[in-house]
Amino acid sequence: IQKAKEAYRSGDYNKSAYLYSKLDNDKAKYNQANSLYKQKRYDKALELYNQVKDKTIIQKALYNAGNCYVKLKQYDKAIKKYEEALKLDPSDKDAKYNLKLNSELFEDGFKVANVATELQENSSEHNSETEIKKYKDSKIVSVIVTGF
Repeated sequence: IQKAKEAYRSGDYNKSAYLYSKLDNDKAKYNQANSLYKQKRYDKALELYNQVKDKTIIQKALYNAGNCYVKLKQYDKAIKKYEEALKLDPSDKDAKYNLKLNSELFEDGFKVANVATELQENSSEHNSETEIKKYKDSKIVSVIVTGF
């Protein structure tokens, strides 16, 4: 465990993930997932976060799974994970913040889809790609990732 922690602290996330993979417990899975997240291997990190059942870290795993879904642009699934995390710890400010941002982003995604449909129906009147881009640019939302 110590070597895996040292590798993580020094930024060697590949080595850290490998060393944690040799251990068979939820905390090791959680830490391996964190290492994979740092490598931008969100699908693999998500698999491991979703396997965590340890009551002492499940809330963090749910929150981090939400962050993975954001990176994968699956905002509806991110929202569900943040909601699950908040059920376990209603005081988690980061989860509240990310839930709010992603709910708005998800809602805006529907608005963009509706604008696209509307513009396609009236394509002789507008350049739909330009209009969609203008709409998206006006709705830029940044999402922070914390909790690692």
